[in-house]
Amino acid sequence: MKTLLARVWKGLHLPKEMQLFIMRFFQAQFLVGVTGIIFNNKKEVLLFKHAYRPHAWSLPGGYLKSGEHPREALEREIKEESGLVVSLDKLPLLRTNQLFLINEVLNSNKKPSLLKY
Repeated sequence: MKTLLARVWKGLHLPKEMQLFIMRFFQAQFLVGVTGIIFNNKKEVLLFKHAYRPHAWSLPGGYLKSGEHPREALEREIKEESGLVVSLDKLPLLRTNQLFLINEVLNSNKKPSLLKY
């Protein structure tokens, strides 16, 4: 089935931009978010009250736009949510989550095939 789909895909002769659009439409999308812990000179932490959850408070944050640096995204989100202009002078603390999977071949008498374009 994959071979047939690959032949059809190759036979369509779509422009590169159209190929990328179609591939991105069907591929998983990943969101990158930022959250800030912002202190004032009294060491108080900036919290926002949610508009859609009236009893919840949270740290400022949101999602990055394409090509945006995390620092710029956090500054933008704080301004959008509160009107406050902040400058993040210090290097932000970054945390990432990585998942590594170790796989084992269960059927060793079969060899993978490569599809050439």
